[in-house]
Amino acid sequence: MQKNHWLRVSLATIILAGVGAGVTLQGCSDDDTVTPIDAGKDTSVIPTDAPTTPPPVDAELPDTFVPPRPAVQKIIFVHAANYMGPAWETATGPQAATNGSIRLCLRSGNAGTDGGSNPFLPIPPLPNTPSEIAPGVNYTGLLRGTGGVLPASTNFSTSQLTGYALNAQILATKGLGNATCGDIFSKGFGADGGVGDGGTPLVAGVDFLEVGTIPAGTFKDETSYVITAQGCAPGLDNPTIAAAKCGTGYPSATGNLKLAVREVSRAAVAGTELGVQFINATPGTTGLPEVNPGVVTTADGGVTDAGAFKPFAPAATAYDAPITAQVKLAGVNLASDGVVIANPSLIPPYSFASTIAATAAKTPVALGTSHVFVLVGDIASTQDMTAPPNAKLHFLAFPANPAVPQLQQ
Repeated sequence: MQKNHWLRVSLATIILAGVGAGVTLQGCSDDDTVTPIDAGKDTSVIPTDAPTTPPPVDAELPDTFVPPRPAVQKIIFVHAANYMGPAWETATGPQAATNGSIRLCLRSGNAGTDGGSNPFLPIPPLPNTPSEIAPGVNYTGLLRGTGGVLPASTNFSTSQLTGYALNAQILATKGLGNATCGDIFSKGFGADGGVGDGGTPLVAGVDFLEVGTIPAGTFKDETSYVITAQGCAPGLDNPTIAAAKCGTGYPSATGNLKLAVREVSRAAVAGTELGVQFINATPGTTGLPEVNPGVVTTADGGVTDAGAFKPFAPAATAYDAPITAQVKLAGVNLASDGVVIANPSLIPPYSFASTIAATAAKTPVALGTSHVFVLVGDIASTQDMTAPPNAKLHFLAFPANPAVPQLQQ
């Protein structure tokens, strides 16, 4: 059974500012510098359903008092993009694991408004706490092939959401610290590092990529979603490598990088069952038969025992297909069984522990719960013995109804 020594990435400190249902962030730039993106001015707002009059200072609140907050969506973010461009591919040796690493900036604004005119959420790029993401590399970034739950107390049901992937390697060299996304885009890089008025504007395709916009009305209250940044940026000209990383028909001039959103079922399962759903976020599988993942007994050689295979879905799943319907599996042994792609056979069986190793909370898979399994990585790296584990094909597993991490300021 495959055991990966995963590079640890902490998403537990991701910050997502809270805005109320139907409330958008307001503000305009107070900087005269012309930049590629009208970043707006970071301005916190009070949710419409928040109390406007605080209780008297001597008032006693019950021990169970919980301040009101808007309804939220539980959002699992997965960095499944297999190529971000040459500016993201500069590290070599053990540090090559950081290639393609990103930090995420989000705009949230009025439905029907051009994403470029909506302000960024008033927070730093996510994640924003330094951690060792590769041997000897101690800076903030989200490695490709990893993911986690955004600690959001935000209702995005009435607002569109636009995502920008920032080059984590470049941001680390600029010493940005906790500068907000609005400041980074409006003020540019300072001459001596950091952020400063009149600095060098960020360059699209080098410092950042706009990943995509999620329309207003996509999210429902108190619902779980998986958002994947998937596909490839423009510029990968080697047809063989492009097909293995980005899929057949990859357009080098425009790329196929995008955000995909899928709603996760929270339907209950029996205590002896494992609820499963599956997402194929690996475009390199477009040149292969549709993948057929599931659970297999590994003690006797795995896929050779065809009768023991328990599929995740009634039919094989193509790249970028809708999330499969929930399947309730009985007779799963979480200690000895493994997750596998039975057809075509691309990787060895994965232990259930390995499926959570590259996720932020590392919530164990347990019977009586439902999980969504996401296939990430690329075939070119899987065939390269020197490629880092996070770039190779592997499974990620997340609870269908995950715990939302605490916001940290």
